[in-house]
Parts: sequence; C-alpha cells; structure tokens
Amino acid sequence: MGFTIPFFNKKNTRLDYFGLYLTDSSIFGFVFKNQDGITTILSQSTYSLTAGFDKVLEDVDNLISELELKTNLDLERTIFFLHTWMIDQETFEIKEPYKGIIQNLSKGLELKPLGYIDVFEALERYFVEKSIVNTVGIEVNKSKIGVHIYVGNRIVHRQYAARTDDAGDDINSVFRNLPKDIILPKTLRLFGDVDKAELASQLAEYSWDDKIFPAHPTIEIIKDADLNLILSKTCIFEFNTNENSKDVSTSINTEFLPNKLNETEPPSQAVFGFRQSHDVLLDEPQPQNEPIRPPVFELKTKIKPTNNRLSFIDKIKNKASQISLPKNPSSGKNKIIISTIIIISVIIGLIAVYEYFIHSLHIKIFLNTTQVDKTFEINLPIKTSNTEELAIIKNIANEKYSKTIPTTGSREVGEKATGTVIIHNFDNTERTFTSGTKIIKDELVYTLDSDVKVDKVTEKTAGTKESGKKEVGVTASEIGPVYNAKSGTKLQLDSLSDALYYAIVSEDIKGGTREEVPTVSTDDIEALQSVVEKQAKDQTDNILGASISEDDLLIEDLVDVSLSKTSFSGEVGEEAKSLKVDTDAEIEYFFLKKSSLTKRLKELLSKDISSEYIVDPKHLTYTIEGVDAGTNDVILTVDTVALTHKAVDEEDVKMKSKSQSLKLLESKLISEYGFEHIEIEQPFGGIPFLSNWTPLFTKNITISTSVRQ
Repeated sequence: MGFTIPFFNKKNTRLDYFGLYLTDSSIFGFVFKNQDGITTILSQSTYSLTAGFDKVLEDVDNLISELELKTNLDLERTIFFLHTWMIDQETFEIKEPYKGIIQNLSKGLELKPLGYIDVFEALERYFVEKSIVNTVGIEVNKSKIGVHIYVGNRIVHRQYAARTDDAGDDINSVFRNLPKDIILPKTLRLFGDVDKAELASQLAEYSWDDKIFPAHPTIEIIKDADLNLILSKTCIFEFNTNENSKDVSTSINTEFLPNKLNETEPPSQAVFGFRQSHDVLLDEPQPQNEPIRPPVFELKTKIKPTNNRLSFIDKIKNKASQISLPKNPSSGKNKIIISTIIIISVIIGLIAVYEYFIHSLHIKIFLNTTQVDKTFEINLPIKTSNTEELAIIKNIANEKYSKTIPTTGSREVGEKATGTVIIHNFDNTERTFTSGTKIIKDELVYTLDSDVKVDKVTEKTAGTKESGKKEVGVTASEIGPVYNAKSGTKLQLDSLSDALYYAIVSEDIKGGTREEVPTVSTDDIEALQSVVEKQAKDQTDNILGASISEDDLLIEDLVDVSLSKTSFSGEVGEEAKSLKVDTDAEIEYFFLKKSSLTKRLKELLSKDISSEYIVDPKHLTYTIEGVDAGTNDVILTVDTVALTHKAVDEEDVKMKSKSQSLKLLESKLISEYGFEHIEIEQPFGGIPFLSNWTPLFTKNITISTSVRQ
C-alpha cells in the first residue's frame, strides 16, 4: 500500500539564531538553534558594560567574537530581548535612546535583526506552561527595580522604583502603595542583571511589614541559563506563530527576514511579545504617494509558484485527461463514460487527499513493566571544571555577609562626689594627715585630696578648749550619688578616736553620679559569629542559585562554608548598644550532572536485566544514601528504582498497524507484542467507512508509550 511522493518528503531544518539581551549594566548573549522542533542553547556568555552604553558597540562585538569562536558560526540573525521599561507600552515601539543603540548595533556589526521581545512577556508564557498562576516578578537592573505582580495568569500591577542600597525598602515602597484589592503572591522570582544572588540574600534578611507579608515570602532566582532557554523557546514560538499565520504553501525550506514595516502598523499585528517592526531597523524615507502596506517577509529563497496540494490533484486530472476517449463525445454512452471517469477521478483524489493529509491515528501503548531495585556504589573522580564524563565537579563561591545584634554586656559609669571638710584636732599635739587618708561616714569612704597639718587643741578659758582646725578637699572612693553629703555632716577620720579627731563637711560634697551602660561581651562576639556561620549555610541555595543549573545535582553533604576577613565593630568591654560583623564567606561546593548520573545508572541496571528489556530513563529514580569523600574522588551510595520493559520497535508497530480494522487493531497488537493495553485516538475525527480503518500511510500514525505505575 505504501508509495513515495518526493515533494512530500520532510526535511530536517536547523536554524541558528543569536539572542542579545540588554540591561542597563550588562549584555547577555546566547546562540540557539531550532532543529526538528527542538530548541537548544549552543553557547552563552555575559559581559558587563565597560562604560555604560557609550562603548556598547565594542562590548557586543567582543561578546559576538567569543560566541562565534565557541560555536564556529557566523552570527547574523539577531533577536533583541529588552526590559519592559525600554518599550513604549502604548505604541509598542522601542524608546530612545535604546532604539538608536539597537540601530547602531545592527548597522555597525552587520547584524540581521529579526525583531525584539519583551523579557517579562516571555516569562508570562513560561508561567503559563509551568502552571504558575500567582507570583511577583522582580526585574533586577543596576539603576532601577521592576515589580511585576502576576495574579490569576495576568499582570495586575507593574511599577518601577529607583534602586538604592536597600533593595528591600525599594520593593517595599511599591508594595505599600498597592491598591487594596490586590493580594500579593507569596513567591518573589528574581530575573535580570548579574547581581541577583546578592539581591536575593538581602531580601532573605529583610524584615517585611506584617501587613504586606504575614509570613516571609519565598524567594527564587530564575537562573541566567534557564532564562536564556525561556527566551529562545519564546522566540521560536513567535516565529512559528507568524509563519503559520501566512497562507503560503511551499516545498522549499526558507529563512525569512522582516522588511521595513510601515510605521503605522497597529499593535495588534504583533504576536504575543514578538515585534517584527521598523524599531529594529534604521529608518528609511517612505514614498509619499504609495499606499500603506501590511507587514511582508522577504524570503531568501524564492517560492515555487505551485501549491503542493493542488499539484497533486492536477496530476490526477492530467492522468485522466490522457485517457483516449471515443471520437464521438456527443453520444449518450460517451457522456456516461466521461462522467464516470470524472467521478472516479474526483473520488480517488478526495480519498488520496484524505488519506495523505487528513486521516491520522495516534496509538498510546501501555507497556508491561518490571520494577528493579538496586543499590550501587559509584566511585567518581573530583574535577575542577565541567566535563562530559560523569564526575564530581568542585567549585568555590564567595559571598560577603554583614549582621548586627544588640549587645548584652553592661558596666557602671559615673562621677565621684567631691567637696571640702574641716578636720578638728582635740589632741595636745599637732597632727599631719597625708593625702589619701580615709574619712568615713557609715559605710561610705572618702579620701583626702592633699596632705594637711592640723594644730593642737588650745585652752581659751578655764575648762574651755578649742580644737585645732584645717580645711581640706575630699573625694569619694567610689562613683554614685550616695556619696553626696550636706554641709555639717560629721565624718570619722580613719580608725582614730572621734573624741580627738573628726571632720565636718564645710561645703557640700556633691557631683556623685552612677549609670549602667551597654557594652560588648564575649558572649556577643561568639553569638554573632555563630549567627553568621548559620546564615551562610542556610543561604547556600540562594548563593549558588545562579551557579547551579537544572541539570546539576548539588552534593549537600560536601558543602563547606568558611569565614575569613571577619571584623567586629567593637571589642569586649567597649561601650556599644549593638555589635556588627562584616565577613567574607567562602563556600566550597560539589555537584554532578543529573543526566550523566542517570545514563550511568541505566548502564549499570541494563547489565542486570534480560537483553530483551530496556530501562526507561523517564521512570528511573534514585536517592543518594551515602557520600564518602576522599582527596581526589568521592564514593556515592545510590539507591535506584527503575521500571523496565521490552523494547518497542515503533516503525514495526506502524507497519503492522496501517490499513487495519480499528476494531481488531488493539487485540492484534496486544497479541503480537504483549502490550498491557492500547488506546487509540483519531485527532481529526473521520468520515464513514474510511474512519473504520487505520491510515494507509505510516507517516500519519504516531505512537507514544507509557506505563501504569
């Protein structure tokens, strides 16, 4: 039943594109290809702008040179990826000066611009694919931070805030002014410039208002590699959408570039986030008398003037016209013959068109499986750079940390009370009291400020004596207001008899004060160091987020955090209400490629099963139960669970399935191949009789396999 029509043969197509993602401080370049419907990043790199946009031409030229060297490709077909604030949201045109910058890049570097895409609109499509209904996109730029609030699969609020040293305050200022009817999602997703990890660390420490976030929000980083792939897939999606919207049928694979579009093109002609407009080309004057034209595409390869489907029917008609007819076409018999031939030709043509283009079948095969549980010990070398072999990759990341806590130590400070006293001497000899001599009142002790000589007692009249007197300054031995004493207070001189010696306060003793002040304690130093170490370990995922791709498996048991260059704002005993530490954290981490590990496990499992069976990587799971690290290698203990099934030759199944009765197909395939179950779908419905049979052409039969778990 099968035959080949050459012009219907499919060709594998591969197109390479250069994506240029511009921010206000960096440029991200990546080369991607689309081959047979699969989008792949070939190479990618990031450059910081050396002098803002003043030298962007040289920076992009260096970036392109690096990527061309890595890919051995001549990069021309270019798609620009821009932040929302670079695009006028009413006209959908690129704002100045970015429009002029892109025009100069295209002209100066001989690029062929295909269009531009709003980065966040690409993320919106990604959110839809990943069933992310509610989130907050945080767009990271050097000069500003963009907040995109995405609720119920749509943007409900978008706002930019000038960036300061405290990104949390910048974002919080946007949240505080939101309309009351907007409920904030609990996840913040960061994308954009290269300092996302630093910003994520700041937001993780930020104290949010309870009215904005009752619980601390989840903070995720959209990695550069993942974002580049999202942008690439969005670009291919837009190309396919634009291409499918044109009524052009040709057998030639073409590569198109947009011509200059008329400046009055309405925004509705832009598909999703993709703009194929004059914004990416240098402006050229339009002839004034020419009518406005719709967008057109200039094909590098000219299209053949024939239409595939029509040419197929034309061939049938041509065959019919070559059949020799009786010479007398006016007779009734000849008319019947002609009518019959035409009807048969039309029926054959319709059947051929239906069978080749429309009639299709999808067979979903449920396989009989056997579960295999194995534990393997895998010895892997430690490498310091990425390699295609399965290995443990060692890397180091550095991060700065700063933390402040209130101090818990304390000490008393104050002034000693001072004043003057008069010393009385009732002894018959003069007495010298040296500086530092103690004068006592109850439990309070004062000392003389200087040496003092006090005269002996003198007799005035019979039975009357007058003591020798001398005034001297005194100072309290301790601080505190308790040492303040009023004039006239009597004090005892050291341990001398108060019958012979005593002192009277002549001028108030005052000025004594006491207060307790906070100080740095040893416990504060130790506690702050512990807090920083814990913080560094807890935030390892955020710090490494930009360095670990989806295919990387972090070996958490081997992560080691060490602190260096640690400096505290105060020393033990120093007066301070708070203590701050600044430190550098060095994070040594190890990871391996998930795809490489899965491949190795599949190979190991395949040795233990029958040659008729295969291990399906889609149904292979593993858990790392043990890690034994040596100097140059690591031994992993891996528990593996996999489903195995007999190999399926899809082409053989297709051959056995064509031109068969649908009623008998399921039992036939189950009987012949031992499948567990078969489900049959006809995507485009069918017509009576023909739909009771499977397609004539194997190209119209698709097969998928699955297992019941």
